Amino acid sequence: VEIIKTRSLNTRSLITPKENQSKYLYDSVINRNEHIINLTETWLQSTIHREEEITKTFQGYHILRSDRNIELAKNRQDGEKEKQAGCMQLASKPLPLMELEKYSNGVSEFQISCIPTINTLMVNVYRPPDTSLAKFKEVVDKIDESISKYALQDTIIVMAGDLNFSHEVVEWKQDDGDLI
Repeated sequence: VEIIKTRSLNTRSLITPKENQSKYLYDSVINRNEHIINLTETWLQSTIHREEEITKTFQGYHILRSDRNIELAKNRQDGEKEKQAGCMQLASKPLPLMELEKYSNGVSEFQISCIPTINTLMVNVYRPPDTSLAKFKEVVDKIDESISKYALQDTIIVMAGDLNFSHEVVEWKQDDGDLI
């Protein structure tokens, strides 16, 4: 693979009792011939959504998940919620994608995978809008720790996800109509 096509999407619930967005997403992915898709806010939970359900839909893709840690989320002291979170990476089978890390502190999640053939780390992060600085700092510190552990001098690091930063926090600049 010379050029790797990636996409990042917030699915806001991949599978609900009424609708299975994963079928729509699969059709979209196949039509675009994308290699890696980073999904956030999948709302998947290992106790409810078994791997077989997801695997059936995304045949021909590696599936890596980082679901919300429900046990940590139960204390609800610092923005923890038992739903509405999680990350997933999908990679087309010819592309070797290896899971290195996944983490949830009950508020935010991330996952890091490696594409060894091109010395690339893929980081996928979900941070809800109401995340406290302390909880997000935990995640950022863990990501930094993991990158330090796995990245070599010439490693390419691609970070994707949904950080939900408002315009009060980040000033998005435009250059010739494109976001920078």
